[in-house]
Amino acid sequence: MTSLPKNSLFHVIFTVPDLERSLAFYRDIMGFEVLLDVRHAEVVPGSGNVVSVAVLKGHGNPSGMVELVQRIHPPSKPAKPLDYYDEGFWCVTFEVKDLDAVCGELAAKGVNLDMNPKRFFFADVEFYTAMLRDVDGNRIELVQI
Repeated sequence: MTSLPKNSLFHVIFTVPDLERSLAFYRDIMGFEVLLDVRHAEVVPGSGNVVSVAVLKGHGNPSGMVELVQRIHPPSKPAKPLDYYDEGFWCVTFEVKDLDAVCGELAAKGVNLDMNPKRFFFADVEFYTAMLRDVDGNRIELVQI
């Protein structure tokens, strides 16, 4: 029998056009800690596939890491952003202890929220959430449960 996954997200990978810009957002704005930063590495020796990679994690939890990958050669192609009703990956969600404090810190750093903090009830569970986008347009949800 195959073991089912634990109840945690190990990491999410974003392919980005500018690693420095994305790294600055997650490190300096979101407060993530850089675990790995490798530049111009060949993925498989002799393949010609060259990337730069940064792996970051939030505070207090070893899971929920963000991996940023910039494809150097061959370069990546921009993806079409998904609309609210499109199918596909829609957002990554990070749990926070104090949503109002986090949103205040983000506002002080010049981050505009797509959705200010709101309370939702789903299946008798209250969610207090806010939405924003990273510098590459990826949706981020912050939730306080």
